Parts: sequence; structure tokens; C-alpha cells
Amino acid sequence: MMRTRHSPASRNNTQTLAMAHDLAIDAAHANEPMQGTEAKCIGREGWSAENKNAIDHYNARIATEGLPLAQYRTF
Repeated sequence: MMRTRHSPASRNNTQTLAMAHDLAIDAAHANEPMQGTEAKCIGREGWSAENKNAIDHYNARIATEGLPLAQYRTF
């Protein structure tokens, strides 16, 4: 029995379609270049919103304590 091989582009399209479905974007147009980009941007925005408290806490810590290992930076 011969297995079907899928190209990386095919896997990316499948992932884009799944992401579009999760974000309620019209899947009929999800493979169009701008729709795929839109799905990725919405996903990033969602991640940022979900992690806003952690990001704000980290930024406040850096403002008060400075960057970790700053003494080893040469630039």
C-alpha cells in the first residue's frame, strides 16, 4: 500500500483552514493570501489579549529591575 505524501504547502493550507474555522472566518476564502494573513493576525491579537496581564507584569519588572543579564551585553 502506497502512502500519499502531502507537500508542506498542503499542510500549511490545512492549518490555515483550521485556524480560519476557529476564528469564524469564511473558509471558502481562507486560502486566499490576504485571508490567511488575516487569520494569523487575529490569532496573534487573541494571544496578546489573553496574555496581557503577564506581558504588563514582565514590562513593569524590566522597568524596575532592568534586563536580565544586562551586565553581559556588549551592545
